[in-house]
Amino acid sequence: MSRGVRRRPSMPAAHPASSGAGRRVLGGLALLVAVTAAVGMTGCASGGARELTGDLMVHDPALAEEDGTSYVYSTGNATVADGNIQIRSSDDGRNWQYRGEVWQDKPEWLGEAVPGVSNLWAPELIEHDGT
Repeated sequence: MSRGVRRRPSMPAAHPASSGAGRRVLGGLALLVAVTAAVGMTGCASGGARELTGDLMVHDPALAEEDGTSYVYSTGNATVADGNIQIRSSDDGRNWQYRGEVWQDKPEWLGEAVPGVSNLWAPELIEHDGT
């Protein structure tokens, strides 16, 4: 080996995907993925998704239904109604109306249990003995 000349190490064998059979496998896989995605998205374009209207400003929703009306209880906003849990309702599941808050004033025990709380987060609805 002469001075200053480097020999290239031998190149590894071609990747299987670069062969004719490998290209056919990858092509078939790509077609399978494309068909699966197209079938999975059927109905997403027109008519598949519901269009919602009304007051939709909701975070951490909890849903309850009673007598054909849906109710959503959500995290409070510290700038609205003292951060109390908010209530929205809908008769058809599409048009939502703001209905107010769970409490007009936060309960005294809440400030004692969680000092400095400014808004109430992630309500959970539980039915107990029919209520």
